[in-house]
Amino acid sequence: MIKFLIIRKFKNSYPIIVVVYLLIYTPLIKPQYFSATSINSIDVTQTTGEKPQSKVWTNDGKWWMVIPDINGTHLWYLNGATWTNVLDLSSVTDTQADCKVSGTVTYVLLFSPSNTSADLIKLTYSGSTYTSVTSYL
Repeated sequence: MIKFLIIRKFKNSYPIIVVVYLLIYTPLIKPQYFSATSINSIDVTQTTGEKPQSKVWTNDGKWWMVIPDINGTHLWYLNGATWTNVLDLSSVTDTQADCKVSGTVTYVLLFSPSNTSADLIKLTYSGSTYTSVTSYL
């Protein structure tokens, strides 16, 4: 917004005036950023691979994730600084997940490299959590 105002104000002036104006007033502009918070780790049995962004998403102001641990593959949500297991998706512990969010529905494709099986799961968001699980494969 400031650059636009500067360009309009000095449109017919010398470029040096614009440069001097930017050098004087740019340090007064406060940067826009968010703080980072450390979160507690969880022990997982499979890496996120090359696409970690397809396993983590936001819905209704909450962060969600699908990843396996020693007990199977689960849907997790970030509760403060701790990931909380809210739904069991599979008993398989080496799945790789790809998630696609579409409004209140999230589709999760789980692939297990050890037994070359796949499962497509439909999660439905209702209220403040995902409540139903439907398996298609």
